[in-house]
Amino acid sequence: MSPCTHECIFNAAKALNGTELNVENTTKMLNNLLDTSQEHINAYVQSMKNCSDNAERLMKRMKKKVFGSEGCSMLPIFIGVCSGHNLFAHCPDDSWHSSKVCEEGRDFILNCKCDKNKSVCVQF
Repeated sequence: MSPCTHECIFNAAKALNGTELNVENTTKMLNNLLDTSQEHINAYVQSMKNCSDNAERLMKRMKKKVFGSEGCSMLPIFIGVCSGHNLFAHCPDDSWHSSKVCEEGRDFILNCKCDKNKSVCVQF
């Protein structure tokens, strides 16, 4: 999805108040979008909150625009991508699949060491 699509969804749900996540509206949005357990919804909301708390730092590190983002805020897509990584790193036990690939992926996300000039890497 493009940054503008993310922005549209976040705006329709009133999920953001500036750069601050509106937890109540975000929970409603995710309940409407996802067919999953409340535990998983709560974990996703917490992941989104963790990411929105780091929004200013994320936005400063992003230097270039993404195709299709002209006129759109990059914040919603940052929160979306960041929260996916955060949720993967802190997946609820009832949803976690313990395999070598999953464990290696989680370990990378939790311990990533990125060149800050080449990519965005946020530790959780």
